[in-house]
Amino acid sequence: MNICLIGHGIPSLILANILINKNIKISIFDDKKYISELSTRTLGITKNSIDFLKNHKIDLERNIWSINNIKIFDESQQNNEILNFGPVNDKLFSIIKNSKFIDILKKKIKKNK
Repeated sequence: MNICLIGHGIPSLILANILINKNIKISIFDDKKYISELSTRTLGITKNSIDFLKNHKIDLERNIWSINNIKIFDESQQNNEILNFGPVNDKLFSIIKNSKFIDILKKKIKKNK
């Protein structure tokens, strides 16, 4: 079976990796330029999503920053804490640099050509 994916976005690249792991041939087409490595954009990923990716042989553990505590303060009320997510024993979520995530996915695809 051959499948054509359009776009080099994260969803297409994740799907491409999953299909490759199922021995399905893929082609990816896109006319946009790759995101600059200088981009500071980050992406938040839930623990369930990280587990899903890991189950599909996409391991991000060395490239993510885990977040297990988030506090939100109100400056107008003398820095009064208004929300507190955590601390938790496990991750609330993790963040990864968007360009790094895309790089990891593209390298896995090229490795499995």
